[in-house]
Amino acid sequence: MRTIKFLLTTIAVLLGSVMANAYDFEVDGMYYNFLSATDLTVEVTHGEHSYTGDVIIPSTVNYKSKDLAVITIGDRAFWLCSKLTSITIPNSVIKIGERAFDDCNSLTSIIIPNSVVSIAQGAFDNCTSLKELRLEDGDIDLEMKHSSEHDFYYEYDSYYDDDIANYDYHSLFHDCPLEILYLGRNLKYEIGRRYGYYYGDCCYRYYSPFYNKQELKNVIIGDLVTTIGKGLFNNCISLESITIPKNVTSIEPNAFDRCYHLYELHIEDGDTEIEMGYGERYKDENRYYGLFHDCPLESLYIGRNLTYKVIEQGGTHYYFDSPFGKIKTLKSVTIGDSVTAIGIELFNECRNLTCAIIGNNVKEIKRKAFNRCDSLTNISIPNSVTTIGDFVFEYCCSITDITIPNSVEKIGHTVFKNCTSLKYVKIEDSKTYLTGDDYGWQFGNCPIEELYLGRNTTDISINLNNIKSLTIGNPVTNVDIHGTFNSSLETITLMCSNPPVIARECFLSSNYVNSVVYVPQGTLAAYQVADVWKDFWDIQEYVLDKKFCVNYYIDGELYAVDSVKHCDTIILREEPIKEGYTFSGWSEAPETMPAHDVEIYGNFFLSSAVDNIDVPTKKSQKVIENNQLFILLPNGKKYNVMGQEL
Repeated sequence: MRTIKFLLTTIAVLLGSVMANAYDFEVDGMYYNFLSATDLTVEVTHGEHSYTGDVIIPSTVNYKSKDLAVITIGDRAFWLCSKLTSITIPNSVIKIGERAFDDCNSLTSIIIPNSVVSIAQGAFDNCTSLKELRLEDGDIDLEMKHSSEHDFYYEYDSYYDDDIANYDYHSLFHDCPLEILYLGRNLKYEIGRRYGYYYGDCCYRYYSPFYNKQELKNVIIGDLVTTIGKGLFNNCISLESITIPKNVTSIEPNAFDRCYHLYELHIEDGDTEIEMGYGERYKDENRYYGLFHDCPLESLYIGRNLTYKVIEQGGTHYYFDSPFGKIKTLKSVTIGDSVTAIGIELFNECRNLTCAIIGNNVKEIKRKAFNRCDSLTNISIPNSVTTIGDFVFEYCCSITDITIPNSVEKIGHTVFKNCTSLKYVKIEDSKTYLTGDDYGWQFGNCPIEELYLGRNTTDISINLNNIKSLTIGNPVTNVDIHGTFNSSLETITLMCSNPPVIARECFLSSNYVNSVVYVPQGTLAAYQVADVWKDFWDIQEYVLDKKFCVNYYIDGELYAVDSVKHCDTIILREEPIKEGYTFSGWSEAPETMPAHDVEIYGNFFLSSAVDNIDVPTKKSQKVIENNQLFILLPNGKKYNVMGQEL
């Protein structure tokens, strides 16, 4: 072993001795070689003495009365310059040669000007202090090679039925503990593997320049970058947030694989679509995961339309997840006003997504866009949307209310099926039909209690079993909803001057007896002779646009009264504060004002009594029954304000 080390040391010394004189001339302590005496171009090279301290490479050098352009940093130009602390590269340099800065282990930062079009193999090997890299803005691609170091191993290849020699070449910045990166240009680099015949059958695998940069925390992408290349930030586990500027038109496959701490992503507003690749395909699986599959994203802003693969590609039957599908950490999504469509399965099975804000220019929400987003509590569909695709909100079991704006022309089948908390649905007034499809079940298994129907519909199926309050808007002439109301139906409020057509099968016999029908003032006679409506025992007139009272009670005493117009949204008052007490919250109220007064209750409890209640999980609820406060646990156990189990 000592003999080997001695030989290696001797070789290095001899090589260094040979290289020490490998230059054509020297000016001001810097060594140069001629590239072209005709074009008057030179390269910086190594010389008799190592470069130290802060070095500034000139853009031109005068030698024998000639101004020579410095266009290249030559091979090994700064090799073993361990005391080089900084380097300034002029805008005349177009190439950085092989191992140019190898073993410059005191170099902490470097700026690559936009004139450089090529960085050769191993240029930054063993730059063990290089933490900051800036690739200046430019519109010419920068070609980057890999490290000069590689790993060698054998791997059995079933195609060749033999052991294949593998060479894994490290990334260009393999030895650099990069923390800060400014990326101002598109990059060209080789990635993946190719087969050749060097030392027999071989497999060469190359990695992106920033592969496995585990210290990389801060990445800024410049305005001239149009492509984020394949695997570019693969395994950058310290990267926590990133902004994709509006000029980027493509993010290639695996670009963010294994970015295990990427919590925030911001895709800036823009008019051009951005093509998004897929994530890693695991061995022996016939599927590709989403582009951000490995990222624990919590916050996401999308300012542009996206294109990507889903389901299968041709006859290969490979399945692709959407870029953000099945990211279980995702909590908040904002869709910007430049977006016109929310793509297929875009947030499919994002089970912790609680807040989704949709921009005002989205026209289409495509199939399964929010399917199985279990934690999504509320969603506001803007008035720009014309189409809601199949299964879009299916199994969104935390949504409590939904408004379908009058801009929507078509909704697919089972759009809200199994939204098991959906109690209030409003289909806004419109003179145009809302169209479903033959499959129906748009609101299957939804426990809707309050329904506002403001337009004619075709092929729309609504679960009517739990509805207590039905309001029919003025534009409606024909109530075509599939299903039958249950005995829970209490009130029907019609805003139509002319009685709309409705099938007799929609109602039970008990509905005709027990349900109260409210009709506009002056229309009672018309409803009393209209088919179906005439069979209701209790039909009452109301004044259109009449205001009714919302009465607030605290501890059984009248606290406040609001006057709200019929069919307007009820906005609850702020909860009162009382020193030493905890307020229970207001009891449930209708979303919109019915044609009668409403009573809302709340109670104060001693803070100490409420604080004593052990609430072991966030899913525990404070509920009011018969004006009494209780704590209801997910397991069904119930406690009073003294912490006693009931």
